[in-house]
Amino acid sequence: MTDTLRRVMIVDDDIIMHDVMKMMLQPKFDLRLCFNVKQAREALAKWVPDVICVDLMMPGENGLVLLQYARELPDLEHVPFIVISATSDENFFNEARRLGATSLLFKPFSRIDLIRAIETALEAS
Repeated sequence: MTDTLRRVMIVDDDIIMHDVMKMMLQPKFDLRLCFNVKQAREALAKWVPDVICVDLMMPGENGLVLLQYARELPDLEHVPFIVISATSDENFFNEARRLGATSLLFKPFSRIDLIRAIETALEAS
């Protein structure tokens, strides 16, 4: 058995969320942090995560755009997506599910909630 850390990509436009999620997840996971969909696409060209946690609402391209992009690529089509948002708009969540989101996580969330969502996504993949 190896002790390789599972790879988690965090895509969120909020630097505070980056800091909070780093504190919640390190050193348990190998993290890549991106502030927008463009950065995430560039990172995904070089590094395939085991799970992607993406904020639904971001300026410019939103989390649904990244989810759709990933589902069209053979290397990423089966990577679990955890969609994170403070919004309660059912239309966004229905679209996320239609595009293949693994789970939804509402802000604010606890460390336990985040780790449980990631571990559940990893087990299901």
